Amino acid sequence: MILNNKLYVSTGAFKEKNLNNILNECQTTGFQFLELSSGIKFSDSLLEKCKVLEGEMNFLIHNYFPAPPKPFVLNLASTDPFILKLSRELCKNAIDLCVDLGSPFYSVHSGFAINLKPEQLGQPEKQSILASKYVINPELAYSIFLESICQINCYAEEKSIGILIENNVVTPQHVARGKEDIFLMVKSDDIIRLMEDVSSQNIGLLVDVGHLNVSANA
Repeated sequence: MILNNKLYVSTGAFKEKNLNNILNECQTTGFQFLELSSGIKFSDSLLEKCKVLEGEMNFLIHNYFPAPPKPFVLNLASTDPFILKLSRELCKNAIDLCVDLGSPFYSVHSGFAINLKPEQLGQPEKQSILASKYVINPELAYSIFLESICQINCYAEEKSIGILIENNVVTPQHVARGKEDIFLMVKSDDIIRLMEDVSSQNIGLLVDVGHLNVSANA
């Protein structure tokens, strides 16, 4: 991600999954701009280390971070009350972390109209053949997602933290099996609709050009 002409590299780009080691590597190489994202274990001690690096490094917080001890699928449009509660709480925790680390905004993935398990993420073939009982009515998913974003945005505004929402992706496998609508904010109309319904200057769009390219070709 590029912010104010500064290139931020995601922790997901490192082969190393230990944040302490990543931070040490950044210090060794003089790298200053790091996006904290999924796949990394976090702790209070690492938070303190990040704070100590204030002035030397700049951090952004993205989506499923800090990851909880027990994995779940972050979905702000879930019809599962427990998963929805966990998802909203994780986002609020991430916003608190933005405050602690001086990050200007928190970026989060758009919701999706299907209830998935962690092992089904990134598996379009498996997702596209899931039984209909796992699929959520797109309008219902949208209404839940809208409420989630409004709640999270209000929380973020109180703490002067911006919110960016990332566009989703659909693949040829999803389209071929009639499941092109299980992910929200893929089409421009969906994105415009959400922005108009939320109607907040605190909300922005994080465009994942890889997602955009795959979806457009699908």
